[in-house]
Amino acid sequence: MKRQSVWVSSETLAAEWECSLVHIKRLREDGTFKPNYHWRNISPKSPRPTYRYHRERCAQAFEVEATLTLVPDASESHHESVG
Repeated sequence: MKRQSVWVSSETLAAEWECSLVHIKRLREDGTFKPNYHWRNISPKSPRPTYRYHRERCAQAFEVEATLTLVPDASESHHESVG
């Protein structure tokens, strides 16, 4: 049985999560994914970076991000008027 790599490409992560490459990029750029913990550039001297993502750490961060997105903001709660 072949063991899955802990570090995967953007394409692999997007396919596993059924999301776009743009979404993966956005999570990296907005700081949800931290450099050298969630992602790393395996070609630092190349003009075009090649990213690898830590499968489990990214999944945990993605779950937290999704949970925060789904929690309603208290200022946006709907109050029925009484009267």
